[in-house]
Amino acid sequence: VDSSLKITVNTSQELENHLCNQSLSIPDVIFELDTPNYNISNGNFCIVSKFTNVTLQTNNPKTATITCFQEDYPYPTTGLAFINCTVTFRRVTFINCGTYLPDNFTGFLNLSSLYYTPTHAA
Repeated sequence: VDSSLKITVNTSQELENHLCNQSLSIPDVIFELDTPNYNISNGNFCIVSKFTNVTLQTNNPKTATITCFQEDYPYPTTGLAFINCTVTFRRVTFINCGTYLPDNFTGFLNLSSLYYTPTHAA
């Protein structure tokens, strides 16, 4: 039995609130990205650590795109840092996002068709 909480996300503000502000305190969550485009605000590097398992996915015919807006720096200033959690992406594309997974990362990063653009960091 899957005990994950499934949350439909319709706006950038909802996605940023759930990931960056971590408005939820539940171990297993699936964020169903219901629209094709989401934005993470400039300068917001979100530390995602309250979840044990977190999934970002879409069931739409096209992939969901998460775009991180940042200043003109040679390194990412906006992105997502997943700490101490299992992360799964399904049909999600990231543009201009920095990402951080610590050296002592104990989970798994499950990727399906993830494309790194020249401005990605991993």
